Amino acid sequence: MVEGQSGYNYNPVTEEVIADWPRDYLVIASDEGDPYCLDLSRGDTVIYTARHGEGSWDFSVGYDNLTEFLYSVLLPRGIEEEGERGEDGQLDYYKVFITGPGTDKIKTLVFIKKVFSCDYALAKTYLEAAPLLVYKGIARGSAKIEDQLKSIGADYELQQISVDEFLKQ
Repeated sequence: MVEGQSGYNYNPVTEEVIADWPRDYLVIASDEGDPYCLDLSRGDTVIYTARHGEGSWDFSVGYDNLTEFLYSVLLPRGIEEEGERGEDGQLDYYKVFITGPGTDKIKTLVFIKKVFSCDYALAKTYLEAAPLLVYKGIARGSAKIEDQLKSIGADYELQQISVDEFLKQ
């Protein structure tokens, strides 16, 4: 069984395939039980969804393609209301790097320790290998990190990036 399909195409309690599940549908995400699926029999990436708990699956197109779906799940809740889109209607993405210890090396090490959930020895190793990527995401998040780095006096660099670079590993 593929992880994430349990309860949709497979019943883990009875260890049986669920007969009324569309054979070629792969669940890629769910929201409160409502599945978002790719139809593997098609040559596209249309995302289908249906309401869970309705007695039968009544699928409809949720997103025209996988890219549209990914953009929607990458947006933090409430972003539309807060007007965080740029002039072109797109979000601005950033990377934030620590480039050096700054005015208080101990505070910078504590920050690194918190961000990476590591001990001081590893935080020191990370700092010595600077530049160290500490954030990659939308402007709202980078502003919070930048404020924290300013407050501890760390040396840092803020780089605007494209959405394609944001989506890369």
